[in-house]
Amino acid sequence: MRPARLSWRDRSGLTIAFSNPYSSMTQFLKGGLVLSVLLAMAACTSSHTDRSSSAADEVDDSLAAIDSVEHDQAPAPPPGTAEIRGAVLSCQEDEQVRCEIRIDEVLGYGASTPPVASGMRSVLVRPAILQNRTTHDLVTMGLWTLRLRHVGDRPQLGSDQKQNSTPAWTITEIRNCC
Repeated sequence: MRPARLSWRDRSGLTIAFSNPYSSMTQFLKGGLVLSVLLAMAACTSSHTDRSSSAADEVDDSLAAIDSVEHDQAPAPPPGTAEIRGAVLSCQEDEQVRCEIRIDEVLGYGASTPPVASGMRSVLVRPAILQNRTTHDLVTMGLWTLRLRHVGDRPQLGSDQKQNSTPAWTITEIRNCC
């Protein structure tokens, strides 16, 4: 492309011509800018590929670590429950079955579950627990893994608060321990 020229005649008849010295410079700069952008894009693409492959390796490593943790540990208990290891010491059968348990170890909590302290505690027993075993079996079998569901610290309606309050925990699942 030829540089732009500007010419005119003066009153005396002399022709004056000007060429635009910046037009060739502008073309050079435009070409350099296009080349710079292309090089920058190529550099970003190759470094992005390197980063994404190393990021993919990191993701694979972290997923492998998560998989190994998931296989080593049991899933978390459901919300409102606690998984404990302990023994059933005694049971009373009235309208509901109440047992005195000894909590040796808390194995885990579900979401929104208040803490349960180790030691002695009075609990209710869900009727389904006693379908395959008796309360005598619960007491004599030794250590159990128990799932306790928190039902609240409120007394039953119409009862004396000190005399006949409902235990805050109910045994919902029982498994042989160890």
